[in-house]
Amino acid sequence: MNNFIVDDIRKNEEIKTYYDYAKNKVTSYKDYPGILEDGILVSLGKEIKDGSKVEFLGLNNKWGTKTYTKTLSFIFSMAFRNIFPNLKADLNHYLGSGLYIDFQEKSDNGVNIINKSLTLEEIDQIEREMQKIINADLPIETFEMTLEEAKTLYKDLDKEVLRLLNTLPSETNIDIVKCGVYVDLTYSILAPSTGYINSFKLMQYYPGILLISPNRMNGFNVDNYKETPKLAKVFQNSTLQYKRLGLNTLTEINEKILRGEGEKIIKISEAIFDINLVDVAEKINSDKDIKIILISGPTSSGKTTFTNKLKVHLEVLGYSPIMISMDDYFVDREKTPLGEDGEFDFESPYAVDLNLFNKDMYRLLNMEKIHRRKFDFLTGKGLYTEEYIVPGDKELIMIEGIHALNPLLSSMIPEKNKFKIYISALNQVNLDAHNRVSTTNGRIIRRSVRDERERGYSIEDTLRMWENIRPAEEKHIFPYQEEADVLVNSALPYETNVLKKHIVPMLESIEPSSDFYNEARNLLRMLSYFVSIDDDSLVSSESLLREFIGRR
Repeated sequence: MNNFIVDDIRKNEEIKTYYDYAKNKVTSYKDYPGILEDGILVSLGKEIKDGSKVEFLGLNNKWGTKTYTKTLSFIFSMAFRNIFPNLKADLNHYLGSGLYIDFQEKSDNGVNIINKSLTLEEIDQIEREMQKIINADLPIETFEMTLEEAKTLYKDLDKEVLRLLNTLPSETNIDIVKCGVYVDLTYSILAPSTGYINSFKLMQYYPGILLISPNRMNGFNVDNYKETPKLAKVFQNSTLQYKRLGLNTLTEINEKILRGEGEKIIKISEAIFDINLVDVAEKINSDKDIKIILISGPTSSGKTTFTNKLKVHLEVLGYSPIMISMDDYFVDREKTPLGEDGEFDFESPYAVDLNLFNKDMYRLLNMEKIHRRKFDFLTGKGLYTEEYIVPGDKELIMIEGIHALNPLLSSMIPEKNKFKIYISALNQVNLDAHNRVSTTNGRIIRRSVRDERERGYSIEDTLRMWENIRPAEEKHIFPYQEEADVLVNSALPYETNVLKKHIVPMLESIEPSSDFYNEARNLLRMLSYFVSIDDDSLVSSESLLREFIGRR
């Protein structure tokens, strides 16, 4: 369903809110969970501003999709609380088009948390309760409270949320969502009633479940779920690591920072990342057939720093890694394929001279020396230099690039001689059990901070580029993540706390008239819950985060 625009909208005695207008004037109005008022994302429950230009948003729009999925997760939390008031549901992270949720219960002493899996009958019970709530078309209200009002509300309601609120500065305003007697925190806009949800699926995914909503990844069909087992495993391992160390919730991290333990959590986080990196190096060392290491991942995943750190660990094991940049094998600029917009598509794998790249990689595998190739970005031409690359018994070829896992890039290399690594910043730290922080938000923050510092781009420049980057990732990178021999999580539990002071002024500079004001406002609401680590010197010069905040 396409979005549609209403110019010069007016309120009257019967039609006071945009929700009133939708119910009375819009055919199939529940297909449009989101709305822009003069370009700014607002709740459908907002009172009409006379003369405004309004755009009703369907699931084809990212804000329409976000509103739908947040409303769905709220309904799940409400249904779960109705049925299992003594259990806790953690809405963790997305695995493809499904939100992974696991469950805990308190032990008899009321302190220890015990992981719990649900029976099929219990999952069906939740689904029926959700459908009951949806069919009732209950009103959903969102409103703002002062911090003290929110603390009073949560004093007897949820001790874990109260702990988070106790870490925030007194001037913080808290967004609350309410349906009947059920209340929850939110930093997102929701639909005005539960009846806006017309499609969802609960799927068992031991030891938790998946809450699947219609979105672009499944073609807006909840029955089209595609499992991502390797991604699920790396999320699970990261979650377990940080849970053991008390670094899995924002409450714990905020509390530690306020106690002066910021440097300690930074060192622990870095140690975990280094242990995982050593494990990758050992896997490579254990297989003597491996000759070529292919490293891929989306933008701002930290590929460059990871590759350099892995190179050092391989050198410790006695190897002499040879670094080759895929960018040096770009076709001459005039041969670059064109995108749908008629511009050069540098994100396409065919922007690389696949034949030449494959032949050179095979020659190196066959222990033949080759001239090193360089691409001149000023002239748009590639050429071979006088420098030789000479392989030997202890040489490993390391290739880093967004297309590294695409089979086209290494079609002449036998699979047994490749080791494929996929790296991404898979966020583990959510605001609370019901409000997740997306991996995409984390990468946007990383990239924006780096782009301003290194390239002089404004945050609006970066967000504008992101609109092209994201579709390219979905087309050329994400489909190959499950082909990797190992997936690496580069997200650091403390990083948003460090990046906050860098990114907030940039976000606050975005004016309401900007195309990216809604993005900025959404990120600022999220960041208001993070306690800032203001001293960058606490971050090691060898940290992957230095790729984004700069070297010291």
